[in-house]
Amino acid sequence: MQILISLGLALLLNKYVTLQAIRGYSFFYMFYQHKFLLHTLLFLFQSSIIFIIIYLLSYRKVNKYAIYSFLFTYVLLLLFSLFVRAPMKNYQFTINVFDLFDYFRNDHKQAIFETTFNVLLLIPIGFLFKHKSLIFTILISTGIFLIIEFLQLMSRRGFFDITDIMLNLIGILIGYFISKKISIQLS
Repeated sequence: MQILISLGLALLLNKYVTLQAIRGYSFFYMFYQHKFLLHTLLFLFQSSIIFIIIYLLSYRKVNKYAIYSFLFTYVLLLLFSLFVRAPMKNYQFTINVFDLFDYFRNDHKQAIFETTFNVLLLIPIGFLFKHKSLIFTILISTGIFLIIEFLQLMSRRGFFDITDIMLNLIGILIGYFISKKISIQLS
């Protein structure tokens, strides 16, 4: 029953909120050729989040298969957003942190969306570092982001942006600190 409720709510959320919201942002236009895949991944991702919330509210613990489902769709969504887009014409990189402020000045709405997206997208990864030290979390996360940004640059599926690394690290640290404050029991 909880699965059906989750699927129904995710379908409504996906159709009437998510898809309407992403139509207004050019960030998602680069995925237009893979629209069905994007919609499917978002639906599965939202379904697993809603199921986890319903299960947590009902039983005060989280079903481990729901967590596995969430992590699987989350990783697919991350890979999709990072590498499934048309290649850029040339290599681009930004190492000036203050370019973000210029971006906010020129395209305020898009800048808020992309900044928020970069932070929120990686909060769940912070939970994976719950039993690690803060220094370890920062070093490993920064190393992984440098590799991802370099791969995006070399494959021309994005550009190397130091601001993305900082925003992604902020997202992981938010998840890390939240995971230190709450205790979730798996069933």
